Amino acid sequence: MLSLASCCREVGRFDGSIALGPGTVGIGVVDGAVDDASCVAFCRWNTRDRCTTSEVHACSPTTVDGGPGVYCNATILECPQPLGAVCGRRTDGAAIAQTTDARDVLGALVALEAEAVAAFSRLARELVALGAPASLVRAARSCAEDERRHVAMVSGLDGRAAIDAPDERALALRGAFAIAYENAVEGCVRETFGVLVAQWQCERSPDARVRECYARIARDEAKHAAFAHRLDEWLAGVLTEPQRALLETAKRDALAALREEQQQRASRDVWLGMPDATTARALVDALAAASRPALVH
Repeated sequence: MLSLASCCREVGRFDGSIALGPGTVGIGVVDGAVDDASCVAFCRWNTRDRCTTSEVHACSPTTVDGGPGVYCNATILECPQPLGAVCGRRTDGAAIAQTTDARDVLGALVALEAEAVAAFSRLARELVALGAPASLVRAARSCAEDERRHVAMVSGLDGRAAIDAPDERALALRGAFAIAYENAVEGCVRETFGVLVAQWQCERSPDARVRECYARIARDEAKHAAFAHRLDEWLAGVLTEPQRALLETAKRDALAALREEQQQRASRDVWLGMPDATTARALVDALAAASRPALVH
């Protein structure tokens, strides 16, 4: 398993407390203190900016000037920019480095399929621990098997050796809010966008093998996206109202970040049928338009 820091450069540290205002979005305050479920997400969100991310080492409820606050200890990281329309379900703690080398666009696709195996396998274990309906647990396991098959399919497009998925057993189980936050960004937004990209590839690639491969992947990813939205609905029922508000904010921010990423889309991977930057941004806009009714309070 590769940690987040293995492909990112440390650019700073944060070790201090952040005050909570009365209208802080996404934070549940119980008896004057922030609840544990949203602590890590709050620290990560408030110690990063558009060009960096944070790896949180410690967080805890505290007081600041007599009011509620959160103590955060985090490393601030600058990471390689993602490869535009290359999308998949990533999971916290199992990041696989991406490269901008032209030939390795396919490598990035394979790596993301491998990471998705770990993401869904871990999710299935977490749903069991949460007492989720058996149908959701079965769906997560089925998605993991689909992604395992995708690793072999995509690797086979140019005959490279398939890579192993990160070991999901080494990934700690998380609480409902952390699971829901990742699912909102990686499932409801990024993986749903991946369906549109896969459909584009199966229609536009000049290579018959790529078209056949991504026709199957598009069908599977549509199933995975539908699962992400079902899971989002179930998890909403076990979260607080402030936590649900944070999820909606996270979805909007993820859509905005996704559109910005498409600026990097190159035309060097034509054989894979990947959309160019203009088309990719239009696909993000189409996804945003379709999602808007669910994102507006």
